[in-house]
Amino acid sequence: MEPTFLEAGSPRRRHMPPPKEGTDLLVHQGVASEHMEPDSMKVALKSHRRTLLCTGASSTRHTSCFARAALHAPTGHPSLIIVPCTTQGTSGTRSQLPIPDPTPVAAEPRLSTFTMMIPKDASRLLLHPLDAQRQQHLAFALSRSEQQLEKLDKQCRLEMLRHQQARRAAWAQASAAAAKDMLAVWKSVSLAVEDRLTSLQPEGYQTFAFPDGTAIYEGHWKNCHPHGRGCLRRSQPMNDVYEGQWFVGQRCGTGTYHSGECHLLYQGSWLDDKLHGKGELVEPEGMYVGEFVENTLHGYGEYVYNDGHVYRGDWVCGLYEGNGTYIYPSGTKYEGGWLRGREHGRGTKWFSNGDVYIGEWMHGMPHGHGSFTSSCSSAARVTGQWRYGSLDGQATCVFADGSCYVGEWQRGRFHGRGTYEVTCANGELQRYTGAYANGKRHGYGEYSSSTVSYAGEWVQNRKEGEGSLQVRGGGTYHGRWKADVPDGEGVYVTKYRKGHHDEMYCEARDGTFTACVDRSTEQRVDMRLLGR
Repeated sequence: MEPTFLEAGSPRRRHMPPPKEGTDLLVHQGVASEHMEPDSMKVALKSHRRTLLCTGASSTRHTSCFARAALHAPTGHPSLIIVPCTTQGTSGTRSQLPIPDPTPVAAEPRLSTFTMMIPKDASRLLLHPLDAQRQQHLAFALSRSEQQLEKLDKQCRLEMLRHQQARRAAWAQASAAAAKDMLAVWKSVSLAVEDRLTSLQPEGYQTFAFPDGTAIYEGHWKNCHPHGRGCLRRSQPMNDVYEGQWFVGQRCGTGTYHSGECHLLYQGSWLDDKLHGKGELVEPEGMYVGEFVENTLHGYGEYVYNDGHVYRGDWVCGLYEGNGTYIYPSGTKYEGGWLRGREHGRGTKWFSNGDVYIGEWMHGMPHGHGSFTSSCSSAARVTGQWRYGSLDGQATCVFADGSCYVGEWQRGRFHGRGTYEVTCANGELQRYTGAYANGKRHGYGEYSSSTVSYAGEWVQNRKEGEGSLQVRGGGTYHGRWKADVPDGEGVYVTKYRKGHHDEMYCEARDGTFTACVDRSTEQRVDMRLLGR
């Protein structure tokens, strides 16, 4: 059956008889029309099984009233179909109108030909993520395995220092007990010489074997006490040998000491039978050259470990404390403050891969204000607050490609409020300002580029919730979003003339707009449909 034509721009439209029921009504909107008479919609809704609307190139601002009419159609009524057309809509051009095949129409057709909404390219640009955004942890810019190895290395180093402390303390305790026993021996020898119970001379060079056979002394003595230079060999209790200077029965001055039991070799200064002053100490772990105070490494010294590690700096009671430099076999180096064997205070660390951290430390980890520079392919410079080895608080990060993030961090990730900027290869500047959660855009935020801008809610780096999108030189859409695309009700505002705007109600599903209605005609259309 040939469809009935009703031209909205024709002056005859009010005098045309209503088409017969069951026919197709084709309404053609021409560019000459300034106002749309909605009577044709009432006729179509009440009397026709299908309503077809042909839109002209410049008549799109009138089409929404038909869409609104379709939305208000009774249940089960066929939906409105929009057919694109570039004709002028006059009776002379009727033959150029597209005549659809009169086959049954799907119950819920999508208005896929309604193209005056968001341009595809603009949508693509907006949905395209910020390529330069970084989400890796910035804890020294090391891989997880390298971080674990360094952490394990620090734990082993601290355990070794404490083990050395305990061994030296045990040796010092045994040495003090042995020195006390020797003083008792010298006293008994002195009494024996006074009573002429022995042929030993009170002074001069003597060789004396202990009565129990555990030790022998050979050297100078005075008043029956080792005094001057001499050598003492003991099989008990520590199987040790001392050769050096003595003063009234005690090791004092310079001397060399070796203990097979405690695996120690020392050459340096002594005072009151204790390591005191400058000296060199060889242990199973390495060699120390520096200062001693009462049998402990105390003062300035350098320790070279057998595995290649080197520490050069201040010591307190056998631990790194004060200012010092620690060099790893890999080439990594730390220079700065120490406390109880761990990095503490202000310090700088140069990593073997070229990374550098300058700032505050606590308990062996970056903590406080600091600056980190990475030398990897995604090189970055971060300046801000650190907490136990990770960025935590306010910080600024500048990446090698020029992108920049200024804002809050938590555990090495973007978290809180911040601003991220990146300049693309084509020179376009993209900026996001808003909320982050665990390195992703989450919460309210504003995104802008040279093409589009968006202000609204984000969920896991995607637009979701209420938001407004504006296309440069085009319209603005405000409504619901889901998974980065419009989904639900919204309003589209377009600027079709200078100083004039047009608003349209929209409904979208999964990014596809299913209906659009001109707001300026909404109330009038509703009244006509109700017969008022």
